[in-house]
Amino acid sequence: TQVQLYVDDPTQLAALYAELKPQEAGFRVLGRTETPEHWHYGTHPNNGDLLLVADVGKTFVFSHQQEFDRVKGARGTTIGVHGYDALDTPELHAIFQAWGPGIRPGVNLPQIGTIDVFPFISRYFGVDLPDDIDGNESLLQPLHDD
Repeated sequence: TQVQLYVDDPTQLAALYAELKPQEAGFRVLGRTETPEHWHYGTHPNNGDLLLVADVGKTFVFSHQQEFDRVKGARGTTIGVHGYDALDTPELHAIFQAWGPGIRPGVNLPQIGTIDVFPFISRYFGVDLPDDIDGNESLLQPLHDD
């Protein structure tokens, strides 16, 4: 539910933003510096110059579906269905459960994100972590039965 827009000429970025911003209805237009920090979007070099973010319950569809299908060779393809921000969408919140050797039973955790599970599982299985991961290992630390 996001569409990344790339501009070939960086001098046209401000004009494109100014043209799209007043048309926000069912979506938001965000520049790289306007995205929430927890998305880790703004600094990644492969991300678009602008991001269109659909409101919850909305998606983007390609208005020229037949041409898109012909070029991509896939019938019924949709674009912009990458999910919503779970922090802002309570209906996407889920339950996290863990049990097994070395896991403390009966622990209630604060809200965590899926990126926070990676460092926990990596440590559990003895895998060394790089220093630059996005997950917050300390949020699941109370589960360790040390």
